[in-house]
Amino acid sequence: MALLGLGTYRCRDVSAAARVAVSAGVTTIDTAPVYAQGTAQAQLAHIVAAHPEVRLFSKVGHMTRTQAQAALRAGVIAARDATRCHSISPAYLDYQIATTGAELDRQRLDLLYLHNPEHDAHTDPRRLLHQITRAFATCERRFMTAKSPATASPPGAVSPTAPSACTTSSTPRETPQAAPTTTYARSSCP
Repeated sequence: MALLGLGTYRCRDVSAAARVAVSAGVTTIDTAPVYAQGTAQAQLAHIVAAHPEVRLFSKVGHMTRTQAQAALRAGVIAARDATRCHSISPAYLDYQIATTGAELDRQRLDLLYLHNPEHDAHTDPRRLLHQITRAFATCERRFMTAKSPATASPPGAVSPTAPSACTTSSTPRETPQAAPTTTYARSSCP
């Protein structure tokens, strides 16, 4: 059985695209905190609130400059991470997962991608493996502490948001033992 979903990367109007997709029967939407200059998830909130059957996939790792400054002020990333607009540190993942849940008004995501985990440690396979392992442990901890939809708090209540699954999203698709050796001088923020 083929399953179609909406990807919101580069959507000019995320809300309109989601409304059309959901009305056509699409039940899966992929988004990220950085899409639509950091507004994609907030644009989706009212659509997914009206359609709780829609499965949401999002990502953690990348951030816009505005998101980076907010995370820096919150004390969850270092200045270096804010400059690079990327972090998979446990503190930032907790922060970004909670922010995503608040933006989407969802207790739980259906899938969470660890977006470009090699961004910082691509030349050091052991360090990369360590960072990915810590990141997955953070995602799993969030999953274990989140309430299932059947026991979720009423709308507006504060509670942890967690993915029901966590996976990596990276290009090229290589294992940490065969991490790419290209050196990134500096990555620009979206």
